[in-house]
Amino acid sequence: MMPTRIDSGQFACQASHHSQKKGLVRFLRLKFILLSLILSNLQAFALTYAQEITLSVRNASLKSVLDEIQKQSDCNILANESFFRIAKTVTVDLRNVSLSKALNEVFKNQPLAYSIENNIITLSHLKTNSNDRSAAQATATGTVRGSGNAGLEGVTVREKGTNNVTSTNANGQFSLRLQSSTAVLQFRIIGYESREVAYRGTPLNVSLTSTD
Repeated sequence: MMPTRIDSGQFACQASHHSQKKGLVRFLRLKFILLSLILSNLQAFALTYAQEITLSVRNASLKSVLDEIQKQSDCNILANESFFRIAKTVTVDLRNVSLSKALNEVFKNQPLAYSIENNIITLSHLKTNSNDRSAAQATATGTVRGSGNAGLEGVTVREKGTNNVTSTNANGQFSLRLQSSTAVLQFRIIGYESREVAYRGTPLNVSLTSTD
């Protein structure tokens, strides 16, 4: 009986094919696991935001409102106690609304923001637009003139709605660091009509009319 001869090339080809098939199975298995995780997270996300909230409060603290939302949902609250000291009171009247809508209403006009991940509502400071910060930190400058177009000394210059105030020097010039990005300046002095001027980022030239 003649011994069977093994073709080494054929053996190598079969081994390579088996290795490729095994690699493909492993790849498909990992792809299936990844897809399952994605679908699971999407389902959890949908369930979280689909929860309905009923809430009716007037001038309630943010902490008490979030405690009530926590009771009505599967979410937990993660926040620093200092956040609640700067938070505004909450007034809302909501009936069977989604969790996202409830939170949007609760955090409206708050100096805080929120995010939801894995059924945890996390609070953070509201990020201020850099342009708004620059405008709010601007310094208004200008000159106030009276009769004969001469610089008017001693004019009170006030940022409307605040106690932020200064006065003009001997040449009628002033400089005032602003608190608001939409500041309106009030100019007042005895013997002249008062005037209000909106600050637009450029030096102001204000003329006051004499009451005489």
